[in-house]
Amino acid sequence: MDHDVMKIDMQQSFKDCPVCNYGDGFHSMFKKAGAELQWLLICPACHRIFDLGFKIPK
Repeated sequence: MDHDVMKIDMQQSFKDCPVCNYGDGFHSMFKKAGAELQWLLICPACHRIFDLGFKIPK
């Protein structure tokens, strides 16, 4: 299942949702990406998915 993922160029911090301004942090989601896992963040309020570029080697 593919999800609409918004790529984010993080500056100093990433705490508030850029879509709905929810300000209490994010849930985590992991997705297979070849030989790595992507660590994605989900806003608990609007459910948008964000990619900050975090990768976890398998």
